Amino acid sequence: MLKILLGFMFLGLCGSGGYWFALELKKREKFYLSLVDFVAFAKAKISFLQSNLKDLFLSFVGQSEDFKSLLAWRAELVESPSAKRPEKPAFLKDDEFEDVCAFFEKMGKSDVENECAILEEQGQIFREKHRKAEAEKDKKFGAYTKLGFALGCVIFVLIL
Repeated sequence: MLKILLGFMFLGLCGSGGYWFALELKKREKFYLSLVDFVAFAKAKISFLQSNLKDLFLSFVGQSEDFKSLLAWRAELVESPSAKRPEKPAFLKDDEFEDVCAFFEKMGKSDVENECAILEEQGQIFREKHRKAEAEKDKKFGAYTKLGFALGCVIFVLIL
């Protein structure tokens, strides 16, 4: 009886672990979706309303909590150039995080026309990254979940 209970515990634990790894893919996809939405939002606000930067960063509502922390950092950077960067999200690679931070640091450094051109160029890059993240999520999400469950089944059989 104890072996069966222990087996089910490992089954649940491994299944949850596989799902947790799969959620990292979902967070990555949401992050890039928020980034793409922000670029479109910023382009509209800058070209039509010519909003100031701090209001621009604080008024955007994204889907990703990690993206919101980057926006808060950038809004703080407007007033305090020595603002500390937020921690890198686990689902982003170092170079991707550097690219996103560099994008935010460059914002507001040129005139409206150039700023819109930069936003358009970056928007295309971020749309491509979002498309890749979405394809990776669609391809691997189910596999990670099933792999965790399968590992739990193997441990369950080994315990018995």
